[in-house]
Amino acid sequence: VAEIDVFVDGKFRETMKAPANSHNRTAELYWTYDLKKGTHELSLKWKNPNGEAKVNTSRILIYE
Repeated sequence: VAEIDVFVDGKFRETMKAPANSHNRTAELYWTYDLKKGTHELSLKWKNPNGEAKVNTSRILIYE
């Protein structure tokens, strides 16, 4: 299980767990609706990397 710390605008939000088995994880790694309109920065830190595993992101959705 990959453990990924989520930071928004430099502030820690939460640690997400992403199991390798796609049947046991959510499609969205992180989401929030409580951001004010404007520019924001999202940072992800993989806490327990494994030399044989990868964490891939394919898209980011932004709703205005």
